[in-house]
Amino acid sequence: MPQFNAGKCIWLILYGCQGLERMDERWCKQMLRRLAEDEIHMTLLPANCAHTLTHPEDPEKSGVSACQLIAESHLAVHTWPESRGVTLLVYSCRKFKTHRLVRYVQRMFRPQIIDVREAERKYVLCRKEGAL
Repeated sequence: MPQFNAGKCIWLILYGCQGLERMDERWCKQMLRRLAEDEIHMTLLPANCAHTLTHPEDPEKSGVSACQLIAESHLAVHTWPESRGVTLLVYSCRKFKTHRLVRYVQRMFRPQIIDVREAERKYVLCRKEGAL
């Protein structure tokens, strides 16, 4: 069966982060742009977005979600200041050094714990009998 490799996906889960209350939409967008361009050497696209989300049942709980499109795919970050937690996703069809990503995240968020999950995006193309 035909196969293709679409690159890798890195998912970082950060616990015990410092200073999340100061990390607003602008900060998160800049952080993703710097990560993409300066640290893992991806090609920035003009599309990026960020939004502050407030928990519907507890207005004291709010966090930022931000996304940066890159020619090679995208990056996304989600913050939970009340829990001192962050998740960061990097999808890319271009190879990059995971240790550079981790080192940058350590500087930006100062987490107590980082859980790094990495997956190769390999796909097997299947076709049902009679399908085009």
